[in-house]
Amino acid sequence: MAHNYRVTIPVLGYAVIEVEASNEEDAERVAFENALTSDIVELDFVKQIIDGNTFSGSINSIETEYLGETSDALD
Repeated sequence: MAHNYRVTIPVLGYAVIEVEASNEEDAERVAFENALTSDIVELDFVKQIIDGNTFSGSINSIETEYLGETSDALD
């Protein structure tokens, strides 16, 4: 006899989004508020994210890269 199950699968991955902000902390906040599933670059389904001291993902913390000042060329 078959049974129904609900299975929760851990997901690993990351999204990349460019935002305008005054500093890195603000950039991270804005990115979290505006990130969409379409911004996801990598996505993996895994049985376990961490096994002992082994992390299965490609990155384990947020990364922020300064791209320069915004362009006011359209003003």
